[in-house]
Amino acid sequence: MTVSRIENQQLEEGAGDRILASFVQAMVPSFNSFNTSISDNDEMFLMALENSNGDPTQAAIRYHGNGLRIFQAIQQIITHHFGGWDNLSTFLDFAGGYGRFTRFLTQVLAPEQIWISDIYPEAVQFQIEQFQVQGIASTLTPTEYKIDKNFDCILASSFFSHIPESTFAPWLKTLYHNLNEEGLLIFSTHDVTLAPNPFALSASGIHFIPQSESRTLDPSVYGTTYVSEEFIQHSLNQILGPSATYHRIPKGLADHQDLYIISKNSSPDWSTFTFTYPPQGSLESTELNSSGDWEFKGKVWSLNAQTAAKSIELWVNDKIIHRCVPRVEGSWVCHLNHSQVQRDDVVMIKAIGETGSLERMLVCQSLEQLASLESGHSSGKGLAEGIFILGGMHRSGTSLSASLLNSVGVHLGDRLVATTIGNDRGHFEDLDFVEFHQNVLRSQGLEIDGLTLESELILAPRYQQSAKLLLKEKTQRPLWGWKDPRTTLFLKFWAELVPSAYFILVYRSPWEVVDSLYRRSSDEVVAAYPEKAVELWMHYNRQMLEFVRAYPERCFLANLDAIVRDPQGWIQGLEDKWQLSLGAVEPSVIEPGLLQRDVSQTRKPALIQAFFPEAITLYQELETLAGSWGSADSIMPAELDVEAELEKIQALSPQDWAFSSWQEVGNATKYQKLLNLKQNECDRHAQELQRMRSQYEESEYQKSLVQKNIQANKALLAQTQSECEHYKQMANQLRSQLEQANYDLEQTQKELNQSHAEAVNINQQLVNTSAQLQNTHTLSADIQAQLNAQLQDLNSQLHHRNLELAAIKANKAWRLRMKWVKLKQKLGLIKE
Repeated sequence: MTVSRIENQQLEEGAGDRILASFVQAMVPSFNSFNTSISDNDEMFLMALENSNGDPTQAAIRYHGNGLRIFQAIQQIITHHFGGWDNLSTFLDFAGGYGRFTRFLTQVLAPEQIWISDIYPEAVQFQIEQFQVQGIASTLTPTEYKIDKNFDCILASSFFSHIPESTFAPWLKTLYHNLNEEGLLIFSTHDVTLAPNPFALSASGIHFIPQSESRTLDPSVYGTTYVSEEFIQHSLNQILGPSATYHRIPKGLADHQDLYIISKNSSPDWSTFTFTYPPQGSLESTELNSSGDWEFKGKVWSLNAQTAAKSIELWVNDKIIHRCVPRVEGSWVCHLNHSQVQRDDVVMIKAIGETGSLERMLVCQSLEQLASLESGHSSGKGLAEGIFILGGMHRSGTSLSASLLNSVGVHLGDRLVATTIGNDRGHFEDLDFVEFHQNVLRSQGLEIDGLTLESELILAPRYQQSAKLLLKEKTQRPLWGWKDPRTTLFLKFWAELVPSAYFILVYRSPWEVVDSLYRRSSDEVVAAYPEKAVELWMHYNRQMLEFVRAYPERCFLANLDAIVRDPQGWIQGLEDKWQLSLGAVEPSVIEPGLLQRDVSQTRKPALIQAFFPEAITLYQELETLAGSWGSADSIMPAELDVEAELEKIQALSPQDWAFSSWQEVGNATKYQKLLNLKQNECDRHAQELQRMRSQYEESEYQKSLVQKNIQANKALLAQTQSECEHYKQMANQLRSQLEQANYDLEQTQKELNQSHAEAVNINQQLVNTSAQLQNTHTLSADIQAQLNAQLQDLNSQLHHRNLELAAIKANKAWRLRMKWVKLKQKLGLIKE
């Protein structure tokens, strides 16, 4: 998909275009020039598309919204250090992908001031074509990254949060040395508190997991990285020396990653810098109230010390309709008269920050998408719409149940726990929720795997806030949820935080769960005290029993046996209870062979009844409460003579010995499975060895052919060497001729230069002569004019004399005189 640039004439094209246009107009200052083009290969957009249930418009809003949040954070830093964007001449967006941030940067800097760099050549080309910026191809290792350009500011967002320790400090050093004097390097990291297991940090303070959102990069060089602040300080000391300084902004990047700032050759004062976090919030419900008006309810929060937001604004089709002030605890309510809105109108809800400079778009959808106009009442879902919370005791089939939900379209997370020996098909556990529960348990000094008997778990305010933020990040899909057995310990907390969520609770017989825990053989507390497995089963299932009784309409309780027996019926049961529309179960999801049921045919159920009769009573209560979704079997296996087994058990061994023996059998089962896996692995190695042996034999044959070719090639080589000598001699002759030709060329060049100089001199003389000739022509013209004037004057005088002469000749005296002259001539007195 490619979302085209928004132009004015396009703003009315289709609901999706209008919604996206409304978002851009509301959030981007120069929206007419804002480029919304998104590449088909942009992994950030593809992830947003997954989180938006395939809705390209909402994915684009999420994509551009995250880009805006990054820009707003960086702008605060630029304003404090440089005094504004106008004082920057060059900016490098390192690992900038397909321009999620760049498109906002072009709003404040000219394209020729912006450089982008990324490991994907197609991403670099996309940005060059779309934003006319300068592009630099990145490399996998910093030693290969050679550029001859320095920058006023370099940003590396979401890059150091993905690279291993081996390249962390080298990349820091490389980017730091590409700064101009007084330049800034800004980069983001995952803090250690976000790590799935903070105790897994290395001694230096870093934990790298070879897993990321990238679909193509090698996870060993691009995964997910968590670091401590001490690790950053140590890395900078390696690069800059023991006096290295930096400034840290906790969760400065999109309220998630920490921002670190390093200055080149200076130690700027950051004590006066106050970073402002944008408000966060959510829409929890949309309903028609008793007056027939639309009522929108939600919450708002922020990491700022002051109030989260000063107001909530309700817009319809780019016009503000209502403004409300959040309550102290962060809840808010906005109203909209039903006459002011139509089904296809675009509704926007914005949270305005306390300073007014930062805003956050909470909702940008058509009213039809927000609520059903036909129903005339609240959708009843809001924030919790389509949230499925799946709980149950460990080893009770919650993973299988989650796989069924996943197969009918319920999104259970982007970052899931990896498969293990005990869960070959996967756990379907969202790491974000797993890590949240682990952090809470760790903060109270409890086992992070949740194998505790503690019933009063009170969450500190910071964890309550983290839960709200986590929900906000996840509520972009209409059908989503999570599965984590630890959730069972937090049922009341989640029920209060998400009032309309659906709770799906799965249980299994105590002997099957205990047997599965023993076979898993990975829990230290169970290994130390085998009978505690039963106590944990009772604790978890008692929590579920009490919760179902307190919230019967929000819960669906089922025995794993019933789910396996009729998986499509179970899905249908969920649909019927909550008026949902899910889908058909994939037949391949259920593989009954994965469930170990043999323990039901042994004396193990009687063992539990003998030492933990309250567990059997609890199981009976669960079966009664589950109704038709209880087990089809009797509480105790029919084939088992319970009384006889109880007598044997009580006579043979005390409680701890009995469960230890059971555990040893479970351990043996696990070791047998491991042994089978190893045997399979050995078989694969044997096959590989046989394949290699065949390849070796083939290679030996090929080797003999190669040797023959070598002998033939040797003869050819000798002939070639002889020809080479001949060509060398020819080359030497040609070299001599070339040297002579070069010498002749140099002489010719000298003569040419001399001729050129003479030509220049002659040309100058010609210019001078031309000037003189011009002057002569000018003088000749003047003389000619004077002569013409004099000639004209003489002609005039001659004419007058001729007239006078004619007049004289006409005179009588003149005629007598002329006769006298002629007479003298005849007499010879005068000559003629």
